[in-house]
Amino acid sequence: MGIEYRISCPPDKLPKLEACLRRLGGQPARQFPDQLEFRFQPSPPDAMPDATAVVEPAGLYFCDFGRSREVALLFRRIIDEALTLSDSTDSVVITSL
Repeated sequence: MGIEYRISCPPDKLPKLEACLRRLGGQPARQFPDQLEFRFQPSPPDAMPDATAVVEPAGLYFCDFGRSREVALLFRRIIDEALTLSDSTDSVVITSL
């Protein structure tokens, strides 16, 4: 079990957010192709990733399994990107699940 978050993002900006996740190292999960996995240490494909992300219609679902410095930095970069993609009339809401 990890720490789960939902990060809102304007729906029209979701493709750009997904592209950012891939640039940050997200790889499609074998079992769940819509889910991106982040691994910061070499590990077998069946091992638990450090974090996962899924782009949903209303934003991004993010789960932190690693609780490491690398995951904290990744989370910060994702939030920064969501803020960059929002304009002054939008807001970014982060909800802990």
